[in-house]
Amino acid sequence: MFPIVAMAPPTRLSIRNWPTDMQPRERILQFGAQSLSNAELLAIFICTGNKNRNAIELASDALQHFGGFHDLFTSSFDDFKSIPGLGLAKWTQIQAAQEIVKRASLEKLKDRPLLQSQAMTRQFLQSSIGSLDHEVFACFFLDHLGYLIEFKVLFRGGSNSTFIYPRELVKEALKRNSNAVILAHNHPNGIAHPSNADLLLTTKLKKILNSIEINVLDHIIVTQNAYYSFLDGGNLKQDS
Repeated sequence: MFPIVAMAPPTRLSIRNWPTDMQPRERILQFGAQSLSNAELLAIFICTGNKNRNAIELASDALQHFGGFHDLFTSSFDDFKSIPGLGLAKWTQIQAAQEIVKRASLEKLKDRPLLQSQAMTRQFLQSSIGSLDHEVFACFFLDHLGYLIEFKVLFRGGSNSTFIYPRELVKEALKRNSNAVILAHNHPNGIAHPSNADLLLTTKLKKILNSIEINVLDHIIVTQNAYYSFLDGGNLKQDS
């Protein structure tokens, strides 16, 4: 008599018809989300398949097409819908899930003075603006104790530069009754190092903000994989 060996369900079979202990949601309940594969995790957000592919198969197709989560999450709708079985509903679900993660990270930054949370600040900036294909200029507005009031992207530009309007930055800082700010922008070229224009701009903005008693605590440049702090690099002189 031969032993009975449990077999994986046929991939074409709808997930709801799989044995309960093999279904991704049930496995999260029993073993936690860390027990799922990348495709199974993504399938939770994709939710449903189509007549030819179940949700896990569609998730696998997407991950293979984009080479992983990063390029998938930053994909345009046109790129996403080029995969058979994936459309607007699934793209918006994934975009919404990504935005929830970003906002949760931002909430966490409010737990203590921002300069004491450099690792989390770097991770947040890299996930929120580091992978953009266009340059943006953003600002953390802080209270008198250095706690975060609000983070906001103020200006959007092209692939190489962004026009910054100091008057608008001042208006936004005063509107929030900010005592200090941390400036931030991304470099789509992947090089997290300040240009001469970045250095001159930082000096100019620091002088303007200091004149109305708002301190510039740092200016951060991010890319997808790199990070540069003006404060740590010695480019934020107190007398500048």
